[in-house]
Amino acid sequence: MDNKTLNVLEVDQLTRVPAKKECFLRDPFFRESNYQYSQISKKNKVIRGNDILYKTSLVIVRPDALILGKAIPALEIIIKLGFKPICFKAKKIDRLMLREIWRHSYSQASIDRILIHERIFSLSNSVVIFFLGPKNSIDYPASVDLSLRKGSAKKEKQKSTDLRSLLGSPSRYLSLIHISDEPADVIREMGILFNWSERDKLIYSLFENVEKENTYNDKIISTIKKLEKEVIERIKCNNASCGENQINKCGIPKGCPVKGNLNKTNLLTVDMLDQEIAEMGCFCNYSRKWISAVLAGDRIKSIDPVAPPAIDKFNKFWS
Repeated sequence: MDNKTLNVLEVDQLTRVPAKKECFLRDPFFRESNYQYSQISKKNKVIRGNDILYKTSLVIVRPDALILGKAIPALEIIIKLGFKPICFKAKKIDRLMLREIWRHSYSQASIDRILIHERIFSLSNSVVIFFLGPKNSIDYPASVDLSLRKGSAKKEKQKSTDLRSLLGSPSRYLSLIHISDEPADVIREMGILFNWSERDKLIYSLFENVEKENTYNDKIISTIKKLEKEVIERIKCNNASCGENQINKCGIPKGCPVKGNLNKTNLLTVDMLDQEIAEMGCFCNYSRKWISAVLAGDRIKSIDPVAPPAIDKFNKFWS
């Protein structure tokens, strides 16, 4: 059996989305990460490496979750659903990683939406957490199971039981968490987020911790609290009236003179929004980035009307 045939069989086992199979076979991030995962499985005689991958879900706790105090609640909700955190790493997601992770969903996104996302991820490290799915979950891979529960980034499409609804996601720009859709996405996103040596350690951790009872809850919470403190300090307004290191429930640093009469329209560009924010005259660079992300939900068009159709969503093949 040649490598090409082997890869086709592996992809068929990791995704049900036909267009994704074709894309991933040509994707260097997927191919490299898939090769490394397979090699470590063989080296450590992990006979059922695909089974472990099927039990694994990858979650990114985003900077907006840290700023809004939603990171620890997100962790707690996912654990209550029966998922166990087995390894994690704080990671700065740069502009290139961002565009690769969301390559397919960005195919219809407005450029302004992409730029707003880039600003959000530039504010802080994110926390990448690998969860082991519930033991009684056999119908779907853990990644599919948890991703189906996260809900749409659009508030109007969320169900009351969706993770984003339970967390109170303010807008599609501030969606708080990302969850890899299928096992193929777990592999590919590992390839995007981590270099070879980082992946090596993470894959070994997955294999070593899959049967252990102890989890990383305390270490994750400690990391989250540290990042929360750092990023809140970073986005504080320069204005002396801000006082304490706090933000209000909308995500605006307390004391900052954000005007209620900012033009609410979906026709603004990022440049136009920046100009209105600059006229307030009190924000540092990080504050301006964050305020633009908060205000973007009502003011920035999210879809490019002339973009080509996106590939089919994964839930179409798992419902």
